[in-house]
Amino acid sequence: METKFDTITEDNLKVFTKSFYDAVQEDDLLGPVFTSRIGTTDEDWAPHMERVNLFWSSLMLNKGTFKGKMVPIHNQIPNLETEHFRKWMEIFMATVNDHYAISPSLDLTIKAQTVMRTLHKGYKAHEKNKAAKAEG
Repeated sequence: METKFDTITEDNLKVFTKSFYDAVQEDDLLGPVFTSRIGTTDEDWAPHMERVNLFWSSLMLNKGTFKGKMVPIHNQIPNLETEHFRKWMEIFMATVNDHYAISPSLDLTIKAQTVMRTLHKGYKAHEKNKAAKAEG
């Protein structure tokens, strides 16, 4: 991308998230996780992208439009490992750096790290509870 965004807007968040999830789908580790749950066509991905865009606009622009519950939804995905979360963050950071100037890039990266830590901790706690119940 030649020109980087100087500010975060709803429109450029859509450009960013599309680029990010295109990279996720191409990744050998994350691609199969996402495509097995979402699908492979733009039509399959449209609802997910709508939720993702509502989430990031709510988080970064204080839109208040996202009403979902991220942790329980992600807890439904089987067999996630720490490496999945690390890879997500790696791709996120590379994509954000491709699209945004330094200040908005830092803002997005800091928020994404908080989101990823929350999801990872929630997932680990969920898996621990499942294991404890199975032992029971």
